[in-house]
Amino acid sequence: MASTGEFDDKDDVILNLLAEDSTHASTLLYHHYYRTVFHYVNDIVEDQEQSKDIVQELFLAIWVKRHSLHFSKPLLAYLFVAAHNKAINHIRDVERKTKTFGDNVSLSEIERIPSSAIVDLEAVELASLIKKAMRLLPVKARKTLLMSRKHGMTNAEIATRLKVSQKAVEKNMTKALALLRKYLKPYFKVLLIFIDY
Repeated sequence: MASTGEFDDKDDVILNLLAEDSTHASTLLYHHYYRTVFHYVNDIVEDQEQSKDIVQELFLAIWVKRHSLHFSKPLLAYLFVAAHNKAINHIRDVERKTKTFGDNVSLSEIERIPSSAIVDLEAVELASLIKKAMRLLPVKARKTLLMSRKHGMTNAEIATRLKVSQKAVEKNMTKALALLRKYLKPYFKVLLIFIDY
C-alpha cells in the first residue's frame, strides 16, 4: 500500500502538470486513479458502461475546468467526492427520464393516434375485406347496397331503376347489411365509409 507521501508526490506532479496545461496530467490522472474511481462509481450506479462514461466525463471536466477548480489533496479524496456527485446526478436523471417515459407511454396508450401510414394500410386491408364480403352477397342485395352507398341513390330511385317496389329495396338493403355485419363484424362501424367499388 502506498504511503501518504507517495500520494502527495504523485498528486503534486499531476496538479503541477494541470497548472502548466500539460496533457500529460490527464494521462497520469487516468493511469493512477481511473480503476479506483471506476469501482467506486460502479458500486453506486451498478452499471459498468454508465460508470465508465461517468468517470470519463469527470476526468474530461477536470481537464477542461482545470484553471477554475479548487483541488485539494489527497487528490483521490477530491475525485471520490466529485465522482459521488456525478453518480448521484446520473441516477437522479435516469429516474426522471424513466418517470417521464412512463408518463408518455401511459398517455400514448390512452390517446393512441395511429400514423397515417398505418391508417392507410388498415383502409386498404378493410377495403379488400369488404370487396370479398360484397362478392358473397346475393346479386340483388349487392346491387341495392352499391346503388345506395356508392351512388347515393334513395330507396325510391333504386326501386325505379331496378323496377321493383320500395319494400323490395328495403328488404334487399336489410339483407345486405345483415350479411355484411356477419362477415365483417369487427369492422362494421366503419364499413359504410369504405364501400367504394
